[in-house]
Amino acid sequence: MNKIEPDQFTGSLSALNIKSTLQIPSQNSNSTISSETCGLGWTFELHGSQAGISSSYYGGYSYLQGPYKLSMAFGSLSQTTTYQLASVECELQVPNYGTVTHLSKKDTLPGPSLYIGDIAQYTVEDYGNATLTCTVILRPLPAATPSKLVAERISAVTLGSLDGQNFVDTKVYAYTRRSSGGAINPRPIFIHSTIIDQYGCKPLSLLFGKAEGLLSEDALLDLHRLPESQETLAALDYRDDSDLEDEDTVDAPEYPLQSLFDWNAASKKSKKKFTNAASSAAHDPTLPNILRDVPHSEILDAVGQCQNALRYGRIKVLSNGAYRTWHAIIRYIYTGSIEFAPIRSTKRPRPTPEACSPKSVYRIADEYGMDTLKQMAYKEIIGGITAENVIDELFSYFAHMYPAVHDHGMKVLLEKKSDPTVRGAIMERSNSHGEGTMEPHEKETMNKIMAQLI
Repeated sequence: MNKIEPDQFTGSLSALNIKSTLQIPSQNSNSTISSETCGLGWTFELHGSQAGISSSYYGGYSYLQGPYKLSMAFGSLSQTTTYQLASVECELQVPNYGTVTHLSKKDTLPGPSLYIGDIAQYTVEDYGNATLTCTVILRPLPAATPSKLVAERISAVTLGSLDGQNFVDTKVYAYTRRSSGGAINPRPIFIHSTIIDQYGCKPLSLLFGKAEGLLSEDALLDLHRLPESQETLAALDYRDDSDLEDEDTVDAPEYPLQSLFDWNAASKKSKKKFTNAASSAAHDPTLPNILRDVPHSEILDAVGQCQNALRYGRIKVLSNGAYRTWHAIIRYIYTGSIEFAPIRSTKRPRPTPEACSPKSVYRIADEYGMDTLKQMAYKEIIGGITAENVIDELFSYFAHMYPAVHDHGMKVLLEKKSDPTVRGAIMERSNSHGEGTMEPHEKETMNKIMAQLI
């Protein structure tokens, strides 16, 4: 069954309506026919007799032979924990006749398919092309409550410090800039793995791990030093991340990878000072000599050397997102809030240095199953797609990777197709990007647009 028109997305994230209109082929030798992929990845299936699904013509009357069983196949969507199926409404339409089959039930998409109902045998005068219109209504599942609230997670770590536990046990490096050779200039984020673990997202817990049990000298890490081999990432995991600064950005800050201070030498020097002081005090054990005044700078120097030399922890280097993106996500885990920047095609400035790309957040949230954060990023993305930038967004690699974003862009395009801005952008794209210079995903997008507009 082929689509007569693109899927229509209406409603909002709180109740998303997706309408698919399909044409039933008049002759088909298969006992089961499937539709094109619809909505967020499902298909509709008609199951007929072993003789196949067909229509026939006798004495001026046409017969749509049946009965047929109508069902939905969800494929990989059966594993989602983001949406529940609120209802499905299907309507079979033929010339001069029509019938409706309704099904209303809630389902968290646990299985590979869902039976909708039977379409009985019909006798239809002047039978033409039958169409099947199915409207699927999705509602988001209630957001999973983290195992512990933000304040409770932070308090647990803070109170643990009273017993000598470190505030930081993991150091995460993410890259800040993009060069011709890959990602460069990594910058650290200091975290406590317990806070991440208690957020309740298992993939993130596995990513950052729990830095406990690192009590041997073999596990000692210099949390102020990144291995030289990881100062540059040869290949970006994401080709078009607006949270990465370009190498020629004038005001991009420099972040030193390591201190120039020689901690080993400093530790030895500090130890030598302590030994000399102890030796001197042994010859004059009076209270004034034991409790002597020490300059404040000397105390800070000694404490800093000891802390840095004896810190236990774990270092992680992230290649699948920019520093700004990961910093915002970790801050969201710590505080429950996040600030998004406008999508780049709007040409609006970033409101603050901390504001991150919603596309970059969407990609990582999708990868690690952070459904609530993914929905927040999706709402920000589609809210920024207008007649002025819909063509840029449709041809982006991001839209190619994520069908939900692409389909929303197509919806905006069809709604605004008579807008001079949209028509001009299509012509400009066609003239300036010939087929020979287009990326494969751009050619695919252009073909879809032309099929809808011609």
